[in-house]
Amino acid sequence: MNEERVILSDLYADRIASLHSSKVAMNDVKRRLHRVHDSDDWGFVVFEDFHYEPPKFRESGELFGGLELAKALSKWLHDMPPYVHKDSALGGAWVDILQNNIRIGLRPEDNVSPELAACWAKYRTSPGFMGMNHCGPDMQIGLELGWGGLLAKIRHYRAKLSPADTTFFDMEEETVLGIQTYVENIAGEAERMAAEEEDEAAKKNLLEIARMNRYLVTAPPRTLREACQFLAHFQSVDRTYFSGGALSQIDELLRPYYEKDVKAGILTDEEAVWYLASLFFNDTHYSQIAGLIPDGSRDMTSRLSFLVLDALQRLTDKTLENMDIMYFPTRESFQLFDYEDMRALPPGGDDFLERSDPEERRCIYVGGVLQQYAGEMMLEAFALLNDGEERYPLTLVCREKEWARIPARLKGADWLEVHHASGEDLIPLLSKAAAGLLIGKKDETYSYFDYTYSIKLFEY
Repeated sequence: MNEERVILSDLYADRIASLHSSKVAMNDVKRRLHRVHDSDDWGFVVFEDFHYEPPKFRESGELFGGLELAKALSKWLHDMPPYVHKDSALGGAWVDILQNNIRIGLRPEDNVSPELAACWAKYRTSPGFMGMNHCGPDMQIGLELGWGGLLAKIRHYRAKLSPADTTFFDMEEETVLGIQTYVENIAGEAERMAAEEEDEAAKKNLLEIARMNRYLVTAPPRTLREACQFLAHFQSVDRTYFSGGALSQIDELLRPYYEKDVKAGILTDEEAVWYLASLFFNDTHYSQIAGLIPDGSRDMTSRLSFLVLDALQRLTDKTLENMDIMYFPTRESFQLFDYEDMRALPPGGDDFLERSDPEERRCIYVGGVLQQYAGEMMLEAFALLNDGEERYPLTLVCREKEWARIPARLKGADWLEVHHASGEDLIPLLSKAAAGLLIGKKDETYSYFDYTYSIKLFEY
């Protein structure tokens, strides 16, 4: 697997540096206006003259229910000024959180009973009632259907199910229509900027942003750049609605587009790094890369995983120049970076074992047992250890479905205890163990254990 950093041409290096400079300048404006922002370094841009008038449904100005909220969001997406950076590969941004600009109320008939309110107070619970919650989205649905496909699906099922109350479908439709208007506005702004731009490379980029966004109003993305643009649409609206911040396993999500474009000869790695840097400039949504699939049978690390790291480092290099020491979880991580002073600082954990009464020679292993986790190899090793008079008991904690796939010849030994436990149920099992095990195969195709440190080490 190619893990090398991409050598950028001056064109793309300058464009990413321009994004960084614009971000710093925008943060200076935010500090002047807001003084303190005790949260992530969000990607919103400031339009000081923008003023939003929410739709008015009653004299109090309050909004009741999902449909009224959807209409307010749709109007916001229509009214807010479009933003395009001429050095970005993508268009769009977000301006503020909707809830900072509207009043959400509750119909008297929708309020909780006094008995339930008293119960909440008695047990000091924090219910989700009336909460505007984040979501962990399935971005694959959006990438497959696009905004037009999502709208068609909403309308199809509203007609097919024909519910007496169509409010759910109506508010979903209103939201998507608002997003489509937002995307149209991005395209219009890019066209306006292109008409005034004298630099031919910048003009070409702006026209591509306009074309891409006009296409994405109704159609799903086909290329890596279009997929990144769709994700930028989503995360801008997600932040606007209520500061949502979850995205996805971004390397796996985008890998099919990357591989298809490379195979077709329409994408270079430096272009991919620029697309990704532009997406991260749009907003700091939470994403993850690499690691194992849930059953431990495949490592998801790909070339795109390293391009994601490359894009992030390109955006942060100038900031990190002010740091004397950079810490990483493992020494193996050093090979991915070139900072002057890099040191290993493994993660830590809480000591939650109040009492420990270990049995002599008893080991415990908690985790996956398939494929790269080398569970079969561990069991074979313990069979050899116990092939004599002395006993080396093993407590094995794993998922029930994984244990079902272990060969019968490795089950049923008198030195083996198998549990399917988690959370606090692990405490008595950990307390009985004299030693904890971390296992896993390591070869040139599998790099997960090179760059991570298992928290289980500290639980043991």
